[in-house]
Amino acid sequence: DDAYRHLTNYSINKSSPNFIENQEVQADNYGHKWSISALNKHLRCIGLDDKLIWTSIMDLIVKTLLAVQPSIGAKCVEVSVPHGTCFELFGFDILVDDALKPWILEVNLGPSMTAESPLDWQVKS
Repeated sequence: DDAYRHLTNYSINKSSPNFIENQEVQADNYGHKWSISALNKHLRCIGLDDKLIWTSIMDLIVKTLLAVQPSIGAKCVEVSVPHGTCFELFGFDILVDDALKPWILEVNLGPSMTAESPLDWQVKS
């Protein structure tokens, strides 16, 4: 078994001997974690439409949230949460295939906001 098979699990993959950590904010396209702006620049450089890809990803996320909204709304009523007084942060792990179609790998109810590098601080703040 490959212990590093979890494509999007940073806390597991950072222990791999092949993991390359980014330590510089300015070099945000180096290593195994990139900034969104570095990814977008890379996509444009290889001739892909980053705006179209993000539109597809956002469409998938909105449809996912709409699908579970009745359950979330019912739970809020059940625990007597006053309307408009709270929020939930979800972490979406998305894989984009070679046809540029996004796929949800998982939705995290408690995504990590821990910053372990200068790039993490920039991305998560």
